[in-house]
Amino acid sequence: MINILAININNEVKEPYKVQNILTMYGNIIKTRLGLSCLEEDETGLRGIIVLEILCDKDDEQIQTLQKQLLAVDGLKLGVIHF
Repeated sequence: MINILAININNEVKEPYKVQNILTMYGNIIKTRLGLSCLEEDETGLRGIIVLEILCDKDDEQIQTLQKQLLAVDGLKLGVIHF
């Protein structure tokens, strides 16, 4: 099974450094990491998406805990795809 997490980082995320700390803690289950960013033309500022391919099954405790910790970051939006 392939698990993809997409993390939306924008100006609503008050503490974006927490995302990096969380991803570092779960580096053992992250197979692929892709960062996509763009600078908005208006005053909303920098935004981006981090796409992660996760090695473990969707029911694994590690991926569930990773998702919970990411969602605890104020303003962060998370998308999940399971193939």
